[in-house]
Amino acid sequence: MAIEKGKFPATTASFEKIRRREMYYVDKTALAWQLVNEREIVFLSRPRRFGKSMLLNTLACYLEGRRELFEGLALYPLEEARGERAWVKHPVLRFDFSGIMEPTPAAMGRMVRDRIGMAFESQGLPSPPAGEEITVFTAIRRLEQAAGTQVAVIIDEYDSALLDTLIAGDLEGMERVRQYMRGFYRSLKSAEGSLRFMMVTGVSQIRHVGLFSGFNNIEDISFDPDYHSICGITEAEIHEYLPEQLVHMAAVKGVSAEEMMDQLKYKYDGYRFTEVAEDVYNPFGLINAMKSCRLDDYWSDMGTSSSADMLIPRYDALGVLQLDGQLKARKKELSRFNFEHSDPIPFLYQTGYLSIKGMTDEGDFLLDFPNLEVRESIMEILAPRTLGIVRGITYHGLKQNLVRALNGTDIKAFEACLQAFLASLPFEHEKGDDEKAWALRECRYRDAVHLVFIGVQGDVRVEQIAAGGISDVEVVG
Repeated sequence: MAIEKGKFPATTASFEKIRRREMYYVDKTALAWQLVNEREIVFLSRPRRFGKSMLLNTLACYLEGRRELFEGLALYPLEEARGERAWVKHPVLRFDFSGIMEPTPAAMGRMVRDRIGMAFESQGLPSPPAGEEITVFTAIRRLEQAAGTQVAVIIDEYDSALLDTLIAGDLEGMERVRQYMRGFYRSLKSAEGSLRFMMVTGVSQIRHVGLFSGFNNIEDISFDPDYHSICGITEAEIHEYLPEQLVHMAAVKGVSAEEMMDQLKYKYDGYRFTEVAEDVYNPFGLINAMKSCRLDDYWSDMGTSSSADMLIPRYDALGVLQLDGQLKARKKELSRFNFEHSDPIPFLYQTGYLSIKGMTDEGDFLLDFPNLEVRESIMEILAPRTLGIVRGITYHGLKQNLVRALNGTDIKAFEACLQAFLASLPFEHEKGDDEKAWALRECRYRDAVHLVFIGVQGDVRVEQIAAGGISDVEVVG
């Protein structure tokens, strides 16, 4: 089979487009069918660019009864078995808060109005007149009356505007957005009896916006084992749906398919959102890598790191040692995002910089970096903060020199590179000769060296106790 770059869905989340153009597709429709027919009002948290929009688009097409798009997919026989109840055409209201250019109530209101107009048009209803105030409740009731069936509501990235105002440091704007959202969900709640299905996606559960307090029966499936792979791509799915693409990439790179799989796994795999011991690949990174046959940093280079760039410096408690290793957190801590809270771990988990790696006997989640792309991205963010201004030495260049020396077992070159780096560290924050200043200085050196070694991707251990004493930092090959 010839591999066509144009068939990789790297730039679209349109299920209809993918099906009509016969693009490469990993079939998640059985899970989509299960979700719609087992749940009513659900919330799903996943990082940005992780397939949430594709999932919502698939759900919308199914709820609209677009039978022809699902022929040959896992959902098709499941729905056909419903007999007369199959392929019911429901009006679908789709709201996408990530596409708003400015995070203001006015812009959000325009988007909502435009989407209501599109839904009305699909049912043969005239769009609301320009001067008419129309609530979501009114829109849903009109759509239900016109179609004679209940309405489905799809909300993508519900928290986008709130996070944008937070990143910008606009607390007044954030409160205005929050007030708008309260009114929006209050109106939506009033129409609950007219809803066939509703799904909301976002990065985090943000309190005090009316979504989680307004709907008594909303189910958060973010940690539900039944839906652990509803977004993302598993290794088994690569072998089932993308085997030729894998072989093609391996041939271009001059390695075996097994070696190519290992490289992809190291770079893009490692995400886990429940206690189920099956990792998923970042779909955005994986699909782009297969399309270009290059192992680049696609996810972090597409602006997903902007929130981390802006917010991480505000967490005074965040240090390299806190991130590297087996962090512990409870499910409740990871599911919510508190703007005023000093703990950065929930934020880093929700945005995709940390992932579940296991569980303790007490039921706590163990967290770590999911993969190489994320590890390097977060270290690039932390480097200026931890290392300060390093004269004549860049973080990336330093890593390359150290890796080259380690790979060549050139200990002298390794020592020279490390000594030059340590000599370049500034002392502005640890002035003085008292005991406290020297302790801070030692911690700074330790964190700086630790950060650099993490970037080298070794097994880094700090303050290990041995017969000869306590080490500062150890790199285990």
